[in-house]
Amino acid sequence: MQKKQYFKKIVSFFLTKIVGYICLIWMRTIRFRGHEKFIEEVKNCKKGNKTVIAGIWHNELFSLAALGVCYKLPLIVVLSQSKDGDMASGVLDILGLSYARGSSSRGGLKALLQMRKDMQKNNKLGVFTVDGPRGPRHEPKDGIFFLSQVSDGLILPVRARPKWKKIFSSWDKFVLPYPFSVCEIGFTGAQEVKEKSADEGFLVEKEIFKDKMKNAFEK
Repeated sequence: MQKKQYFKKIVSFFLTKIVGYICLIWMRTIRFRGHEKFIEEVKNCKKGNKTVIAGIWHNELFSLAALGVCYKLPLIVVLSQSKDGDMASGVLDILGLSYARGSSSRGGLKALLQMRKDMQKNNKLGVFTVDGPRGPRHEPKDGIFFLSQVSDGLILPVRARPKWKKIFSSWDKFVLPYPFSVCEIGFTGAQEVKEKSADEGFLVEKEIFKDKMKNAFEK
């Protein structure tokens, strides 16, 4: 039994390395458009000691992680505490991206507080899959709005639209940009969560966020 477990760990270790370096090479081939304005907007939002959380849809995570890799943005994301999360953490280590472990079902509050700490003390840019980890697709959950409140942070809705891509038949219709694809970055003005909105389940903020995401490419 011990030999079998040891073998699984060895296989997982090398598989993580292989996947990580494939992702790293893949991401570096993507050519972005509109990213300069987004990066400048992040800098503007951080003025006055504000933290910033980039709110994204789950299916656009690969493209926006690639943006962080290509331009060395100090991103931090939430990872689940599952075995898949263990592998993803190894991949993110190779990509040079930070993470907090937790999910909506296990360790969620701990992960959010860790994320807040890194954003405040280490000037990280939070990246939050607003409809993750299991959907429904493009329906915001409470996490990002709670994090915005406890960190005195601004939410910056952002989208990624690759020209050449594969769309999977998963619950979120995950989008994987092909190597060397052009990828357009779209965003809208920052969103600030009201003090008492948690009492109403962040209903107003969720609708505002959805509208902003719909208009991200209208500029």
